Amino acid sequence: MNLYDVIKKPVITEKSMIALEAGKYTFEVDTRAHKLLIKQAVEAAFDGVKVASVNTVNVKPKCKTRWSLHRFHFKN
Repeated sequence: MNLYDVIKKPVITEKSMIALEAGKYTFEVDTRAHKLLIKQAVEAAFDGVKVASVNTVNVKPKCKTRWSLHRFHFKN
């Protein structure tokens, strides 16, 4: 896996902006990436950055509801 394929995009939410003030950055990464690979990818993408630690969390996707002729259809 290429290091530049590990980081997909930054997460921009109110909670991540509060963490940004404390020097913590939030990214959406590839599900196959482990902590060491994430650390190497961030240090390669941003010159002069030294990663102290990496915290990961797996977020389950929300169930989407679809309406069709007054019937419910659920799709993950």
